[in-house]
Amino acid sequence: MLISESKKFVYFSAPKSASTTMRSRLDQYKTESFLERYFDLDENDDHMHLLVGGGMQYITLLDAIICPTHLTVEQFERFPEAVNYQDCSKITFVRNPYDRFYSSYQESKMRHMRRFHPEDALRKKIERVDFRTFVMEELDINRIRFDHRFCNFIPQHYYGYRGVRRAVSFCGHNETFDADYRRLCDLLELEFVEVNAHVRQEQKQCSDINDTDGYKYLSMYSVETVGLVNALYARDFDFFGYRPLDPLDFPDVV
Repeated sequence: MLISESKKFVYFSAPKSASTTMRSRLDQYKTESFLERYFDLDENDDHMHLLVGGGMQYITLLDAIICPTHLTVEQFERFPEAVNYQDCSKITFVRNPYDRFYSSYQESKMRHMRRFHPEDALRKKIERVDFRTFVMEELDINRIRFDHRFCNFIPQHYYGYRGVRRAVSFCGHNETFDADYRRLCDLLELEFVEVNAHVRQEQKQCSDINDTDGYKYLSMYSVETVGLVNALYARDFDFFGYRPLDPLDFPDVV
């Protein structure tokens, strides 16, 4: 999450949805966050130091370990300070669930597990498993929603909706990022700054968010894994205009 009092917006940062690029571009407008007053770090807890080094914090008001960068709408609205930003524009960017899910898997396997203690059983397991095993055996909706180790997999509607209530006035898409970001700059009267995270330099831009030629990771999917993503992110497909793909169009085994 990034708040700008000068430009009157709150950006809800869905992980693996151009969030690094967005924060880089919007950072010049950032207001100092009120969240730090709710951080509670045990200086003697080595595990907590690993978490904080990876961007996690224990938030007293939420009684949970979360990544403050990726605060959801529901979490934000639980803070008393949220009322100060009722008149601000709320914005987010989203990504097709297939690419986002595989990208989250990559980051969990290659980087995020390093945040946790070397003897953490889940870390050891994920370091060894392939995509299909990870998807079919390690993930379920309850773990994704509430386990800080899997914050990248939280469905994107939590960053744009609270329940079925739309909470953002602007929602851009990763597949049409360039055009959508220009619209956002016009809307909020922002200076257009073209700063990209390295991964965005490889992102093909499309005129249609459902143009699968712009999707990067479909070749990694099978019947099983497409079916799971369709079920897990059903609301993301519905709320953000993405079209679910037919699992039968994919191979049994990759």
